[in-house]
Amino acid sequence: MNTTWIYKIIARYYDLLDDLYFRDYTKSPRKVVYEAISSNDRVLDVCTGTAVNAIRIARKKPSTKVNGIDHSKAMLRVAKQKKEAAERKEYERLKQKY
Repeated sequence: MNTTWIYKIIARYYDLLDDLYFRDYTKSPRKVVYEAISSNDRVLDVCTGTAVNAIRIARKKPSTKVNGIDHSKAMLRVAKQKKEAAERKEYERLKQKY
């Protein structure tokens, strides 16, 4: 079964659905994952989708090397856009700081 079209649709709404589903951080399984990651760890986010977890890990643990993989090109396109936007935002923050 070809699921490419499904992921093209889901990619647009994935972050919204993710936020709704995991809105209570104290009950989220991600809390355990984030707390288990130490500085300088290497993380592979399998089925990264739009890189929600990968980007959050990178923000919370800046010295951690994070890589995400996914079979959906549509999801990875959104992930790349989000990564680039996060990098621009961080660059602007650092530029204003100095």
